[in-house]
Amino acid sequence: MKSKLVSKLSKLIASSALFFGVSATLETIANQIPTRLSITLYEIGFRDSTSGNLNPVFKDLSGNTMIDLVEYKGKPTNLTNGLRTPSDGTFDQLYFITSNNPLVSGNNGSGCYIKQGTYSYNDGVIVGAATTDSDLAATVSNPASITETGFAGSDDNYGPVTPVVTASVNGSSTSGMKLVLVNDNNVSSKPYTKYLHYANLSTSITIQDKKEGTLILTYNTDEAMGFRASGGGSGCDNYFWDTLGINLSVD
Repeated sequence: MKSKLVSKLSKLIASSALFFGVSATLETIANQIPTRLSITLYEIGFRDSTSGNLNPVFKDLSGNTMIDLVEYKGKPTNLTNGLRTPSDGTFDQLYFITSNNPLVSGNNGSGCYIKQGTYSYNDGVIVGAATTDSDLAATVSNPASITETGFAGSDDNYGPVTPVVTASVNGSSTSGMKLVLVNDNNVSSKPYTKYLHYANLSTSITIQDKKEGTLILTYNTDEAMGFRASGGGSGCDNYFWDTLGINLSVD
């Protein structure tokens, strides 16, 4: 189908942070809302699943577009420096590229906090990133820095994997969401510096008749994080990502 898209995008509402995580179970304390969840946004656009070609409607490779999803939830954030006119063509997927190094803080309301520090992980759980000591807790101004270096316990596994992320475009859910780790050239080769997410659109979009408009990207962080004990189950030793939602719409 033909779909009008923007050639001059006037506004972008903050993007979702996008990670590979572990689903909550009855043994974990999950669905906690962070107090800070910042990530660098590089690209948003549409993808051709056959060729893999990316067609960005937003692109900023400077690394300066960092958004705190909690601070700007529901508020417009101008990202005019990276807005661009997409190329004509037919695309069957949504994609977005972010850093693989979010900055976070938060707690579960019951004395379990994300811990200050710099962490890396490759198996869905950030070991040692939680604490019951409020003096050691990460804060909005002093967040924890967390980098994902691989999947399934291996730095050599760059995906694709199925992330704990849901996405929709103009209210229609996407399907088959996948995530891969890529480098600065968007190639799955070390050192990984970015996440590339892509998902199937419910209906392919043909970019042909462009007009001025507004690109709106909204998100849901209400079930974004959880805590667990070292051996599994309820506890406050480790931190993990839970469900995150994202919606792209064009007005």
